Amino acid sequence: MNKKYETPSCRVGDWLDDEIFGSVEVGGFTAAKISWPYRKKTGAHSLILCGDLVEAVKNESAQDVCDWFGVGATTVAKWRRTLGVDRQNNAGTQRLYKELITKKITPESAVKGREKAKSQFSRAKISAANRGKPVHPNSKKAFIEAAKRPKSEEWKQKASERQKGKSRPATVSEAIKRTKLNNRIKALQKQTEDMIAFLEKDDDE
Repeated sequence: MNKKYETPSCRVGDWLDDEIFGSVEVGGFTAAKISWPYRKKTGAHSLILCGDLVEAVKNESAQDVCDWFGVGATTVAKWRRTLGVDRQNNAGTQRLYKELITKKITPESAVKGREKAKSQFSRAKISAANRGKPVHPNSKKAFIEAAKRPKSEEWKQKASERQKGKSRPATVSEAIKRTKLNNRIKALQKQTEDMIAFLEKDDDE
């Protein structure tokens, strides 16, 4: 909790304004870490959503609200919907999320994640998820710039290394594989050129 939340100054039989049910009668107080008044009604206790409880729901993570006020996650979710609270505008949730991410994602797992994202399977999943969706203008610009950018010396070096061994006589199998590879490279180059032309045409329109 970021601050100290105070129990409303009231007694059993007093009336308080609940954000959901309006004016309600106080039926008693909970025995949670932060004691809170609940409505006078039959059945399970229903905390009165008012005062500092409203502030806690707006500013603290759902986990903290559940812990300190002794309520369930479903109840907190209902309160959040009523008050227009979500993970993006709740400081406590954002803070908890950052703490968990820091603990969960180690440098080693980050490296593994980046390598996994480069796999053919991962690329296929990303492609399928984006199929049919319009390309963001920033993505178009970045793609065109990357495709037109001159190749670096590092790229040229790697390309040179891939060419090593071609001076020796190639077997029939190797020749077939090499031909297929060259044809594939040409096809990819043609696709890249077509994509650039399409994106530039789309920008002109």
